[in-house]
Amino acid sequence: MDKELEHFPQAIPYFRDFVNANLNDFREHMREFRTYPEGDYPTFYRDNEVMQVIINICYNIHEIFDDLKIPETFASPKALVRAWHSFHTFLKNDDKLFNDVRAKLSNKDEGFSFPTVLTVIDDDRRKVIDALEYILSLEEVKKILADNTTTGTQTDKVKYDIASKRVYDVVCITAIYKEYEQVIKLLGKGEDPQIKDPSRTIYCEGEIQITPEKTIKILVACANQMGMTSAASLASKLISRFQPKVVSMVGIAAGISGEIGDIMIPDIVWDYGSGKSSLIEKINWLGRKKDVEEFTPYRFPITTKQDLIGQLIKITKETDINKSVFDLGREISFENKPQKLNSHIGPFVSGSAVIANDKILSQIKSQDGKLIGFDMEAFAIAYACNVSDITPQPISIILKSISDHGTKKKQHKDKDEHQKYAAFTSANFLILLLKRHSEIFNLN
Repeated sequence: MDKELEHFPQAIPYFRDFVNANLNDFREHMREFRTYPEGDYPTFYRDNEVMQVIINICYNIHEIFDDLKIPETFASPKALVRAWHSFHTFLKNDDKLFNDVRAKLSNKDEGFSFPTVLTVIDDDRRKVIDALEYILSLEEVKKILADNTTTGTQTDKVKYDIASKRVYDVVCITAIYKEYEQVIKLLGKGEDPQIKDPSRTIYCEGEIQITPEKTIKILVACANQMGMTSAASLASKLISRFQPKVVSMVGIAAGISGEIGDIMIPDIVWDYGSGKSSLIEKINWLGRKKDVEEFTPYRFPITTKQDLIGQLIKITKETDINKSVFDLGREISFENKPQKLNSHIGPFVSGSAVIANDKILSQIKSQDGKLIGFDMEAFAIAYACNVSDITPQPISIILKSISDHGTKKKQHKDKDEHQKYAAFTSANFLILLLKRHSEIFNLN
């Protein structure tokens, strides 16, 4: 008998049967509703967060619970029980999301019905919750869960200042200092805030005047290193401490096409490095067997609010924001500088490495034919916003400008000027967007 069945003769078969019976439906709903703004389903209040729920369900079942072996996958029976319990708590926390959406959408008109996307995804969520509650009610699981206690009290050496109410309207995160300095140049009354923080994070706070009567407060933070881990940690900390309405990220990135300085605005973002790497036995042209590495990506994306993307598409096409940013950047010159600035809205990916490799670039591009670019942090920012426990959750907006195209030609002689120009255009694009169209972020 398998070790896991020795511990859970009822729970393991039940969970596997549940997954086999429902996972294909969950995946089909994720695929169908992920494209609903272009189909027959209207957008609605907090729709991107509702959509994220089904993505989270599929991701967790596939990534965390695909294999229940003990100790190969879960170190102990207690580790598996903790995972089930955490997944249940995670899904139950979305009760407030669905209650809030229903309260907002409901009315007294006869014949009113909630959007199909909302009802189907909530039904899927409840199915998983019911299955987990049954598993957690089994005696073989309850006896382990009862022992799932920790002892001792952990205290922080440095006490954080936690805000009881919103301190900043907008938080802007950058990965490197050359991006940070381009943003802080644009702030009114910019100064270092009195923030207790044991990390090496650099901060600057300032104001943006959006009307004669209205200013918005913005905090700019520069992570202490590049990459998703640092970005996710910083974003989560700032969301928890300051409860901003908007969490933005600006800076440089690699573009699939377009010119140096062009703005890239993700409407959907995922981790291109998430997946399964396998050795597949293949026969070469000489008839010899050879193990070939094969990577199967797990694409579990986070979507940007669809109504926000719709407004951004309109703004970038119908206003002169692109031209204004380009005109401001005339003092930055380099060989073959573009003659105008464009915006690109579409799928975007993040990964753990700087890419200057044509072969790896080809693999990344194969994940989506409409890909506009990639970096090392955007997914982390979007993810931190989507799992935050603030209601409503902060809006994430990623504005990255093209500084290279991720090829072996990355080490261009004008590399520094390209990066400076890209950092300049993304910072100015954000500030102009906040000044001229703060209403799309509910900042009015």
